Amino acid sequence: MKPPDGLVVTFKAVAFREGTNRKSCTMFNENNELKCYITKLQPNSVYTVALEACKNEDDCVAYGDSVRIQTRPGAPGYSTLESSASDSLTMSIKPPTDATERDYVYAGTFETSLYTNVFGGGCEMKQLAANSVCQTDLAVPDTYYYFRTFACTLEHMLCTEGPQKSARTKAPGVKLPKPEWVGQTSTNISWTKELSTFHNIRYVFVYAKDYYGYTQQCFSTTRDKCRLKNLRPDTYYTITTSACKNLGFCIASTDSITIRTKKPDYLTTPTNVSVRSLTLTTVNLTWTELQVEDINVRDSIEYMVSLKAINDPKIPDKRVFFSAYPAPIDGNYLVENLYTDVNYSITVSVCASDDVCSYSSKPVTVRTVAKDGYIFKATSIEPLTASVSWHCSKSNPDSELRVLLNSSPTAVCTSADSVGEHTCQVTGLLPSSSNSVKLTRCEKATDACEDLYNLYVRTASGGM
Repeated sequence: MKPPDGLVVTFKAVAFREGTNRKSCTMFNENNELKCYITKLQPNSVYTVALEACKNEDDCVAYGDSVRIQTRPGAPGYSTLESSASDSLTMSIKPPTDATERDYVYAGTFETSLYTNVFGGGCEMKQLAANSVCQTDLAVPDTYYYFRTFACTLEHMLCTEGPQKSARTKAPGVKLPKPEWVGQTSTNISWTKELSTFHNIRYVFVYAKDYYGYTQQCFSTTRDKCRLKNLRPDTYYTITTSACKNLGFCIASTDSITIRTKKPDYLTTPTNVSVRSLTLTTVNLTWTELQVEDINVRDSIEYMVSLKAINDPKIPDKRVFFSAYPAPIDGNYLVENLYTDVNYSITVSVCASDDVCSYSSKPVTVRTVAKDGYIFKATSIEPLTASVSWHCSKSNPDSELRVLLNSSPTAVCTSADSVGEHTCQVTGLLPSSSNSVKLTRCEKATDACEDLYNLYVRTASGGM
């Protein structure tokens, strides 16, 4: 292409059609060819395209003959998976924004990752609604497919492909919900059948496999459930299935669930419960420990220590669990965060789960005693705040006193460890809530602390 009359010019390509503005682009050299790209044209429209030679932006003349072209249709919208079975897929197909009923024909095709269209199928339709779908019943189970969509003009069959969407058919066989009941050594497993390339499922086998690879199984030919037996208590099992058209044609499902059998319930009451030591907020207990040789059983055993405030019904009962194996080397079990100056009745039980426990041991009664020289009490209790005070009969300039709320390490109040009356306003409480308000003494040099008193405070109702 040479400039006219030897002038130095640039070339433009111009596209126009009746009733619209001209669209143009400036041509550039690529591999000894002049080219450019005209964008933002209307889909499915006829344009006249011509070349112009320009000395400058406003001084252009026609150069050569013009041609007529037709643009392709707009691309279909994004597809979504509507449903999936083992041998079928249903996908939505969305029309392009410029579509009209008489202009376009639409196609959808299901192809494997190799784009062979084998066992895929597809659809064709001339009208699309907002909820139009394309379905195939030729798919292979447990296989990924690409769903490709096309919009084509009826007159010239010019086509534009929309964005691809991948979808996967379900594995054939059965689907496992969570079991309704799991016991110590057995469980009932039910399932729902998935339609597949073999619709007549005669046998369903269910397998339970534990961490060590030991497997139990059950099967059914008539009902959609069976019972697994001979399982170990307190053990995790992976449950899988295999569905069979006959005993020579079975397909293992990729669907699986995990269950845990209940803890054992053959439990004996602890004996010889006694107190080793007692402080104003802790009690150290010991008892005759349970002897169980079966490691699969004993690892699930727990001791439950129950504490009840005898003379103060406002204080809630306290329960603390200790693992039975491994047992403490010294045989002592420490219960902490008790309230001070309270009489407690203590019993011990052996438990295999929260609701499976032995009878309680004979009760042991203790009383937590306040430290000499300190009196700690609540002077007023509101729904959102509480005021506490204490009296010190001794002074220690090397330490300070801190008030802690609900075992938080951050002090609500801090004061000097000096003789006299001290007060603290505790805020940030909730109405009708149980709270632990603790008075501690801490060394300034080392920040080592000891408990002086633990007070139970229940806030009043209302206030929100």
